[in-house]
Formats: sequence, C-alpha cells, structure tokens
Amino acid sequence: MTTVTEPPAESTNQITTDAPADESRLVQLRPEDLIIGRELHFPIFDSENRLLLSEGNVITDRFKQLLHERKIRAILVHQEDADAVTLAGSVDGVTGIDETFSHQLAERLDSLIDVESLLVTNTGVAARSRTVRNGSKAYNSKLCEVLLQQNRTSEDALGNMMQTALQGDSVDGSNISQMAASYLTHMSKDVDSVVALASQTGQDADLVQHSLNMSLLSMAIGIESGLDEANVRTLGICGLVSDWGMMRIPALLRQAKRRLTPAEMVQIKKHPIVVLELLERISGIPKIVPMVCYQVHESPNGSGYPRGRTHQGIHQFALILHVADAFMALTSPRPFRPPLMPYSAMECLLKMSQSKSVDAKVVRSLLHVLSLFPIGSFVALSDGSAARVLRSNGREYTKPIVQKLQDASGKPIFTEDNRGVIDLTQSHLTIVQAIPTPGRDEIRMSDDILSHMDR
Repeated sequence: MTTVTEPPAESTNQITTDAPADESRLVQLRPEDLIIGRELHFPIFDSENRLLLSEGNVITDRFKQLLHERKIRAILVHQEDADAVTLAGSVDGVTGIDETFSHQLAERLDSLIDVESLLVTNTGVAARSRTVRNGSKAYNSKLCEVLLQQNRTSEDALGNMMQTALQGDSVDGSNISQMAASYLTHMSKDVDSVVALASQTGQDADLVQHSLNMSLLSMAIGIESGLDEANVRTLGICGLVSDWGMMRIPALLRQAKRRLTPAEMVQIKKHPIVVLELLERISGIPKIVPMVCYQVHESPNGSGYPRGRTHQGIHQFALILHVADAFMALTSPRPFRPPLMPYSAMECLLKMSQSKSVDAKVVRSLLHVLSLFPIGSFVALSDGSAARVLRSNGREYTKPIVQKLQDASGKPIFTEDNRGVIDLTQSHLTIVQAIPTPGRDEIRMSDDILSHMDR
C-alpha cells in the first residue's frame, strides 16, 4: 500500500529522494490547480524532483494544505496525469492631469448632495418581476453569439465616444442610453448569460472593457435590488461613463507595472473630479449621472475619495457601482498581485462589508446575482468531477447551478445543450473546492489583500 509523503520540511531526513524515471514527461503546475479527490497514476514531485505524493494516492485537502504551509509554489506532474487531476486542456478559451482644472463643478455637487435626497424611488414595477428565471437551462448559443458581437460593437462605440469627449467635442448621450437599454433587454431574457460573458471578457480588461463590464454587473445588482427599469438603465449609464476621467491620467501611471507612490495615487484619486468636466460634453443623459460618477469611489465608512463621505452622503447608485468596481478590480491583475479567483474576490468583499468599506446590502445582492462561487468560475464537486458555474440560485448562494466539464477520472464531458447541468439544490453533490481559471494566473486571497486594495 502506498503512503502520502508529506512535502519536505526543514529537516532533510523528512525528504523522500526518489527521483522521477523520466523527467522529460513532467509538466509544472501550481498546487492550486489540483482537484481534490482525483487519483494519481504517477507520482508528484517538487521543483527539485523530490517526491511529494506517490502513484495510486488520491489528492486530499490535507495534502494541498501541506503544500501551502511549506510554501511550495510549483509541482511536477506526469503529463498523462495533468489533464486528469486539473482542468488543463478541458476548457476552451472563453471567450496627464491638468493641475489647473476647475473645482467649481465638484463644489456645486457637494452643495447639492447636502440638500438633495440620495434615496432612489421607483416609478414603475421592479425590473426583476419582468426577468425570466431560466432555472437549470444551459445558455442559448445564439444569444451568446449576439451578446459577444454586441460587446465588440459596444466597446468600439464606447472607445470612440471617450476619445471624442477627451478632444473637447460633444457626445450624443442617446447612444449611451440606448446601449444600456439594449443590455437590459437581454438581461430580461437571461441575466446569467450576460453576467457570464462580462466576467469572461473582463479578464485583464482595458478601460473601455472595464467600463462596459462594470456597467453590466451593476445593472444585474440593480435588478436584484428591486430597482425599476428606468433606474436600472440610469445605473447602467453611470457605469459606462464613471471612469472616463481616467483618460486624463498620464499613461505612465495608468499602465504602471509597479505599485504607485502616495503622490501618484493622489493623481489617480482626482479622476472622479475630472470626469465631471467630460460629462458636461455629453448631451441627453439623466441629471443624476454626474453626482453618481463623482461618488463611485466613496466608501460607507468614510475611507473613500474624493471627499471621504460616509454612507448617509453617498447615492445608492454609487454604492452599487463601488461594489461592482471592487469585484472587477479584485479579479483583474494589479502590479502587486495576480488576479484573485472569483471565489476569493467574493470572500474579500464579504470581509470588506464587515468593516463597511463597501455596502453590505449591495454585497448581499451581488452574492445573490453571482453566488458565492461566481458565475463563470470553476469548481470541484464532491464526486470528484469538475464543473463551471452556470447560474446563481438566488439566496441558495452556496448551491449554484453548474455544468460538468470533467468526470471524476478527468475525462472531458460534452457540454452542448443541457448535458451535465446540475442544480445543486436538487442534488446530493456539493462544491468542495474553487478552482482557478485554466490558463490564468489567479490566486486565493492572502492576508494582505485587504490592506493593499488599489483600484
């Protein structure tokens, strides 16, 4: 009977020295990629060819924990085992500031915030009541193709409008309003597929993609929060334009591959004020949009910018956009860290809500929209199979609807139509592990992520 060899400790007498028979057939993987419950047909070694786990054993949570405790960041797995014990190969590609700018607009908004109500009132029925609930139905491939093409068209149009405003010319806001309205129509038919596409195309997103994806995620939160269609559209418009001020930030700062200095962060934190000037060049958008865009980076506990306002002084739309922006930022790479796994990003937001860095009610709505294991992310199930999260299950946020990609042996499963789709509220299966996106250097949340949030 084979036994598990613990990862090497400091004492050399605990290291197993069995060398691999054929090093040319070993591939390097991250411990995070291993799926609990999968059986090995070949041994696993560390980067110095020391045996970690012998053939015939099953990958356990304890084994992965030991690797983490011993700070083993890379392992060597036989190439015939690589596809069976990870998701590798089983998932197709998814698809400078002018210091003289005026503060008059910001001062005017500050005075309005002190006298105007920041609460949102519906004038129509909640958009949620008109949204189709698709249950355990797979995504409609034709709708996905339409959405993918619309995303490309929208990104081009949005990028052109940004440049037009930056050059000092006027922008027809009706085009932005129509863009938000069109996505709302798609969301009424299948909000999950719209959110899934946003999460897939949002990886390593540029400013245009980030704006579009933040808008879509915010609209989904707005629907879940009970807003009517007019308010959801306005929220979407705010998401599309709220970060335009970043175009005035020097490219050397926006694209820096390092952590910014405190002085440089001061420049970044001016972009909510800069956006007010750009929004004056957009005709036909709701009057509330500038106020919301001005406040997107404010935090309920007063730690945000540009004015450090607390919860009572922040518009509801801004609280929603703040959470959507944070989730997009956490799942995107930063100079000081790779992107977080979607599960870890959700975990991070839940912890941030405890300190009131973000609004707890909005995070709860996001949890219902995406589930604890967000739509589009990957998980391992209790039978050893691997799956992609297909749909949320409302308040059953630990039991989303998933679609299997691999069986317990690592064999790919055909995923067209409804094959492999499982509603975990109706199944004995449970999620035992969140898995990084194949081909993407995602990490779990570390202890210092919260203190190094840099959006």
